Amino acid sequence: MITNKLPFEGKSGREVIDKLVSQDPEPPSALIESELDFDSVLLKALAKEPQDRYARATDFLADLEEQFTMLSDVGLWRERSLPNALSTGNFGSTNISITPQLEVTEYRPRAVTSPLQAAGLTSRLVEPNVTDRVSLAILPLRCLSADEPTQVLSVGLADTLITELSIVRSLIVRPTRAVLKYENIDIDLVVAGKQLEVQFILDGSVQSFGKKVRVAFRLLDVVEHKDIWSDRFELIGEDPFIVQDTVARRIVESLRINLTDYE
Repeated sequence: MITNKLPFEGKSGREVIDKLVSQDPEPPSALIESELDFDSVLLKALAKEPQDRYARATDFLADLEEQFTMLSDVGLWRERSLPNALSTGNFGSTNISITPQLEVTEYRPRAVTSPLQAAGLTSRLVEPNVTDRVSLAILPLRCLSADEPTQVLSVGLADTLITELSIVRSLIVRPTRAVLKYENIDIDLVVAGKQLEVQFILDGSVQSFGKKVRVAFRLLDVVEHKDIWSDRFELIGEDPFIVQDTVARRIVESLRINLTDYE
């Protein structure tokens, strides 16, 4: 949004995900000239490890506002136009509209709300319009192997995904207790989606061969009765928690990309 360039680009969703998992984004300071310290804020928001990222969107917003406030407090306003990328932006998967261009010709000391607040960004980040939120249910994975570790992954991975996606403000995710009744039963996904009253439903399977684990997913549009995304991942590992976290990270990013594009 700020640099007018995506942090990770590719010709396909898979290529973007691969870069997201294996590469670090280019620092904003290498792309734009600014008195603001965007590097510390944006690179923290894009950190690979969850403990290194912002815990809440409001914390992210506060740091952004602090940068703009520091700029205005010291009287550094100059005649300039902020990047056109500020005209529309995307925080996670929540679309945000901002005034087309911010022109500043002089510094006038006054009691002003931050540019983000003036643009209406604060309220939209903290309390997104309920009608704009996407409803999603994640069913327990169908277990295609009889061993106990794989059976544990069936519900464990679904629960991890539910937990990770529940913090995305633009999503309404059905809790684990609401989807447990669909474990190990054969049901039409459209029927399940209507029972759970969601727009989208994520279904998948898991199987193992020795230390190799394969998981497959597909995302169904309940209203249109059609698949809008599918993918498959293979990992090698013995620790089920590492497998869960690795797969969950890839699925979360892929869902954000595909749901946003689809919407």
